[in-house]
Amino acid sequence: MADENAGGLPANPSAFTRWALLRHAPPVVQKLVGYFFTGGAAAVADAGGFQLLVMTHAPVLVCAVLSFCAAAVVNFWLTSRYVFAAEFQWRRLGAFLIFAVMGLVINASVTTVVAASLPVPAIVAKLCGIGTAFLFNFLFNLLFVFRTRRTTKTV
Repeated sequence: MADENAGGLPANPSAFTRWALLRHAPPVVQKLVGYFFTGGAAAVADAGGFQLLVMTHAPVLVCAVLSFCAAAVVNFWLTSRYVFAAEFQWRRLGAFLIFAVMGLVINASVTTVVAASLPVPAIVAKLCGIGTAFLFNFLFNLLFVFRTRRTTKTV
């Protein structure tokens, strides 16, 4: 067919078809894209929860910590279900939360170091921190929290 390439995929995919093409990507790429969206949803939960808590006139630090914790649980639920298709386990939740806190520390540390050592706007430093923490969290969740154990068959 003239509208398809040798692999049977559309030659000029529309925006909708590009998302459908993701199913042909390697599993790790599919998981990375899914993690981007679940992390984005968790970020919205964090910001929204923070804003709601601030309106109660609670201290900002308390609001930040509580909204981060709520967002981490949202992120775990979405990531478990939609990215890794994993069933709930308390051990997995604990590991996820530990890595989330480590990601928070990495985010804040990278943001601080970049802001202090490079002549860039603060938002650029923050984006560096977010990106670094995102990659850290994805890799550690992929390799440790949601890893699939390979079974070996004995003959």
